[in-house]
Amino acid sequence: MDRERLKQVLRGLRDRYREEWNESKDDVFRKLEDFAEIMLSRDKLSLEDIEQLEKIWDEIPINFRRLFNIFFPFDESERIRMYNDETIRKLMQIAKKTNNENFEENLEKIAELMRNVTIRNVGVATLSSFVAVANPDMFMPTTEMSISSNLRDYIGIDRFIGSQSNVQKYEEFMKTVKEVANEIGINSMLEVAFYLSKYSSGDNMEERIQQILESVEISDEDFESVKKTIHDVKNEILDRIDELREKGWENGWDILNKLHRVPYFNFVNLPQAFKKHKELSKILADFVSELKNAKNLDDIRKLLENTASKLKNIQHMSTTQLLHLAHVIRSDLFIPVTQWQISNAIRFIYDSSENLHGASLDRILDIFNIINELRDLIKKIPILSQLPRDERLIKFSLILYKYGERIISSNRFNRFLEIISRKFLERCAEVSENQLGGVTNYYRLLYLPSDFDETVRRYIHLEWLFRGEKLCVGIHIEVTGDPNKNDRILNTILRDHQSKFEEIARDVGGELEILRDLRVYRWIHISKPYSELNEDLEEWAVKAMTKLYNEIVPIIRERQAEIKRIINENKIDTTLKNKIDQILNSKKQVILYGPPGTGKTWTAQNYVMGETNNKKFYEFVTFHPSYSYEEFVEGLKPIPAEATTSGLKFIVEDGIFKRIAIRAICEALKSAKNDLKNIAEELLNSLKEIENGNINEYDRYLKKKRELWNRIKELSKEDINGLFENAPKFYLVIDEINRGDISRIFGELITLLEADKRLGEDNQIIVTLPYSKEPFGVPPNLFIIGTMNTADRSIALIDIALRRRFGFIELMPSYKVLINELGIGNVNNEGEAISRIESWEINELSEENPDDVKKLVVKVLYSINEKIKRVYDRDHQIGHSYLLKLKNSENIVKTLEYIWYHEIIPLLQEYFYDSPEKLSEVLNGNFVKEEKIGDKIIYEFVEERDFINALKGVVKEEES
Repeated sequence: MDRERLKQVLRGLRDRYREEWNESKDDVFRKLEDFAEIMLSRDKLSLEDIEQLEKIWDEIPINFRRLFNIFFPFDESERIRMYNDETIRKLMQIAKKTNNENFEENLEKIAELMRNVTIRNVGVATLSSFVAVANPDMFMPTTEMSISSNLRDYIGIDRFIGSQSNVQKYEEFMKTVKEVANEIGINSMLEVAFYLSKYSSGDNMEERIQQILESVEISDEDFESVKKTIHDVKNEILDRIDELREKGWENGWDILNKLHRVPYFNFVNLPQAFKKHKELSKILADFVSELKNAKNLDDIRKLLENTASKLKNIQHMSTTQLLHLAHVIRSDLFIPVTQWQISNAIRFIYDSSENLHGASLDRILDIFNIINELRDLIKKIPILSQLPRDERLIKFSLILYKYGERIISSNRFNRFLEIISRKFLERCAEVSENQLGGVTNYYRLLYLPSDFDETVRRYIHLEWLFRGEKLCVGIHIEVTGDPNKNDRILNTILRDHQSKFEEIARDVGGELEILRDLRVYRWIHISKPYSELNEDLEEWAVKAMTKLYNEIVPIIRERQAEIKRIINENKIDTTLKNKIDQILNSKKQVILYGPPGTGKTWTAQNYVMGETNNKKFYEFVTFHPSYSYEEFVEGLKPIPAEATTSGLKFIVEDGIFKRIAIRAICEALKSAKNDLKNIAEELLNSLKEIENGNINEYDRYLKKKRELWNRIKELSKEDINGLFENAPKFYLVIDEINRGDISRIFGELITLLEADKRLGEDNQIIVTLPYSKEPFGVPPNLFIIGTMNTADRSIALIDIALRRRFGFIELMPSYKVLINELGIGNVNNEGEAISRIESWEINELSEENPDDVKKLVVKVLYSINEKIKRVYDRDHQIGHSYLLKLKNSENIVKTLEYIWYHEIIPLLQEYFYDSPEKLSEVLNGNFVKEEKIGDKIIYEFVEERDFINALKGVVKEEES
């Protein structure tokens, strides 16, 4: 599964739909808690209890209810059996007790229970729904409505509907989504499901309906004919309803045959139902009579549920036929969504693989909810809403039918892709069915084998693809949002082997295409033009993929460590990123501290770049002993005489912190629906002019700031908080934060940094600044990341006011990073890395082998740091980043000599300036010359002639 794509999707949907989530979440959580309380507090549920559950469920808003696959069977015995099932109860009990600490352990228990469930019509989608009801913070329902087919294709997961084999996919999916949710600060898995469901609904649904309307033409003549036929049959049924109550099909209900002129109606099996079930006439007549007079949707829901329960055991009577009849009688309310062609169009609107055609009568209320949602949507579309109410759904149904017919005819591509992928599996016994991705209209993915590294599998796959008038077989490379990495991966695969691709293309009679000029992803395609889909094309597609798979996958396997390093470059460790996320979400500011060379600045920069690649959302500053409040917040600045008409003039210039705070406030207020939006936009424009050097803009800038703060001070804290609800995040990175005088630089703002004292928060503080006399508060969407070198100053010496307001994360030398980045191993944690280092024998490491030299210097670094901890302290170790220059070096030994003599040795000299004998101890007497002059011993650094043996000498005595 592509977690980066999932993260990207979730972030975008959260920004767009967070307000909608916040409006309903509390009510939904209460209802789910009430539902779970009844399920778990009774030894055995009665029919009355289950009716109470159904009532609670119906009160949940439809846009939340549709995320779950919770249903209530009509048959009373089935209801009691299902809602008293011991396994479902155990699942909910485990889910209820789940928290962040025991999540993975309990998820394994839940998965094991799911594998043993034998309830009719209950699979992973339903079971995951009950689990999510019990604990919506920790679990989400995995249904067709929460994870659409398009989203599944985009992030690379399969369906969860169906057999027990899907339990493992559910478990893996839940772990990954929980990790991603934590990384981006979403605390509820139901919130995740809500956002993901929006990937295919809301505005997207309206856009898809608009797309259908624009692509289908219905002549006035056809529409009039269909409309007249439906109205005529409706009037005849209503006129004869008392007679029809006693009649069967012939000379009675056979008037429905007149609807054959309407293309989406089909009552072909209904005569058989009348022959076998005499009571059907009365059931349908009662339904028509009550439906005609129904005044509200609740009455119609009850009528549908009651009628469906009566029809359930009548053979040849289906949901589709009941909806057809409802559409005739109340064309202002019903769309026949379960009709085959129309259901295909509905799948397109919802971007779902679920087909409503053939839906059982048990689902009649769910179907009616979908109809209501569609009806509400088309009220917004002028071409339909301008029609009379009893005509608009007739026209819409006719349009859906025509569009669905077109989809079915275009599905020949789907069928072709399904055929060739099955033939490929038969021909390549070593390929697992699990490697096949889902089929879309134009392509099918083939994933690399499961024993490949997961990172590589996520971003590189094979595929069959229809592209224009060509069928392509090839390799798809897509590291999200990074075309440079995609180019390098492409070159890594092609290196020394482009001729192999050319040979394969010749052998199968195709054309090799290497596509480098796409916006993000890269393709290596072997293509063949086609005019029709036939057996010859099938054979070509299977043969080309077989040859490509057999000859190219081994090349990717051989180079996957190199590919993984490219993918993971500039990527922060997940555990570290989670820690930063958690601290920033709670405290709003964090300090990364540790010895020099441990990647503090790199981590800060890359964290911010991972959150936003827009320069206007972040700033970088370095503190130093002379840095002041005037540079950071505000201070007096002279304007040159030539720039004014009245000689030398002083202005109060905003510092970097104040400017980014103003930008953060204004970007948030741009979403306001009043004058605040205009003020914010004008102030941003004015600030931009000043930052570009336009001094004449200064007076206007002051005026707009005054307007802004006057309006903010008029608002309640609640109103301000609402304005920042979906505000973009801004980041200020302060490098070497401990080298500045914190109290002097931050001044009174040190208090304002606290999370609860920011704008809109419970203890909001707005101060008056000393130079400008302007009001000022710190916005909640501004986050500070500081870095601190502990070799310069210990954390214990940091200003207590700063320590209380910042969270702290220690970054120490990482041997895991060194081993993985230098390509001398693949380890998962520091303990494993140290064990690997200790296993390397010095005497077995050769100067002639570049990897051995890398191993040697990593071992030397580990040895030195262990000694530094003993003779000095842990804050003065040497970080791993010094040695990362070896990664791309063509001459390892020469590069290492530079690093050693010009970076590491000077650092050690500084550490042990007053105690050179300790330095000699750390280096085990190497690189240091002792000379006795009188009673004194003088230590001098020397460049050893045999550099590599001298390095070995640093650790030899320790080893022995």
